[in-house]
Amino acid sequence: MAAIYKHRKSILESERTYTLDDQTLAWSEDGVALRAWNLCDIKSVNMRYDPTRFEADRYKITLEHKWGHTLTLSNMSYRGIADFEDRSSSYLDFVRSLHDRLASQASATLFQLGVSPAKYILYWVFTAFVGLVLIAASVMFFTMGVPWLALVKLVIVRCCYS
Repeated sequence: MAAIYKHRKSILESERTYTLDDQTLAWSEDGVALRAWNLCDIKSVNMRYDPTRFEADRYKITLEHKWGHTLTLSNMSYRGIADFEDRSSSYLDFVRSLHDRLASQASATLFQLGVSPAKYILYWVFTAFVGLVLIAASVMFFTMGVPWLALVKLVIVRCCYS
C-alpha cells in the first residue's frame, strides 16, 4: 500500500504530493509528476527538530540521493504569511513508512539525527566566541569608563540612521 504525504514548503511553491511505494519515492505538483527516486538510491536520511519563530514545533527530514540531490520535508505546511498548518500525524505516518521501506531494502542508507558533528562543533565555537566578545566588551567599558559607552552609542546611532 502506498503512503502519501502532502506538503507546501513556502509561498514560492505549490503543494506537492509525495507518494511512497515499496521501491520508489515520487512527488508531483498539481497532478504533474516531477521526480521519482528509487529507495535503494537514497544515500542518507537526516531527521531533526528545527524550530523557527513561526513554526515552534517543526520537524524536518532531509533525504540525500546518491547523486547529491536533496529532498527536505517538514511536518509544517505553508498556508500564508506566518501561518503554517501542523500536519504531524500524516507526516509521522509517512516518515515511519519511509524508514520501514528503507530498512527492508537492505541498502547502505545512513540514518542520522540532528545536525552534523561539524555543525554542532561550529555552533559551540560561535557561542563561545560571542560570549568572549561580550565579556571583553564589558571589561573594556568598565575599565575605560562610562563616557566611552556614550561615544559607542553615538557612533552606532550615526551609522544606522545617516
